[in-house]
Amino acid sequence: MASSPASSNTSASASPSVARHRNSDFYLDTKVFLVEDELFRIPTKYFAENSGVFRDMLRLPQTEESAEGITDEKPIVLEGIKKADFGALLKVIFHFGPLSKFTDQGHGLADGQWLSVLSLSNMWELTETRDAAITALAQIMKALDLREIEWVLRGRSYLVPEWVEHGYCRLAMRYKLPVSVKEAEELGVESALRLAGIQGRVYSRYNPLKGLLWGRAEGAEIAKAVIEDVRSVFAKELQDVTYSTRSTESTASTPISGKDELNLEVPML
Repeated sequence: MASSPASSNTSASASPSVARHRNSDFYLDTKVFLVEDELFRIPTKYFAENSGVFRDMLRLPQTEESAEGITDEKPIVLEGIKKADFGALLKVIFHFGPLSKFTDQGHGLADGQWLSVLSLSNMWELTETRDAAITALAQIMKALDLREIEWVLRGRSYLVPEWVEHGYCRLAMRYKLPVSVKEAEELGVESALRLAGIQGRVYSRYNPLKGLLWGRAEGAEIAKAVIEDVRSVFAKELQDVTYSTRSTESTASTPISGKDELNLEVPML
């Protein structure tokens, strides 16, 4: 009885004399990681290709006896990482893909989860997931109507200069006192004084007590002047919070991009 095409293919593929090769996309190396008390078995391809930190770790020579990450009994331990944070990062990489276009809802991840993704992306030099987190967080932070100072503080903490710039610009455009005592303590006295100088220059040109209103044209002119002033006055700080990886001295952050998303709203006096 003649064998079916399926059985012929099966026997041919099982024959040891047939040369075989591993598919470059779908022959995946997986490793077991222990984060806190939880085990994760994940493909390492993305990490090896996109993170210099992980690439170096995975290339460390190991003997058969010392090999980590092959079994649950001997996982690769990620010290100091929270399992919830690691899980959020894996969701972005494997469920959504770091280059996905994120919606205002951030694909179901909350503000704090995206901050975790951004923090781990900074630590492990995952620039694609970093950019994805910055994009999603900018949308969420706008929707939450985050305080002006929070943009500055988050930008400092997570190395996102466009957030720092945006926060300073919004603080300068407020038509109440530039910063409260509490805000001055959070920003630092020197930054608060620099900010007061910028706002003073803005209001010296447009005095609401004389009945001058900020129309659309005037508002656009003021916004442009404030942005230029903030970039000049806070140039060193913006440079200090610029993110870079070990492999490049150039910026690896989303360029002050969020420009389209972080437009200044000029108060109409």
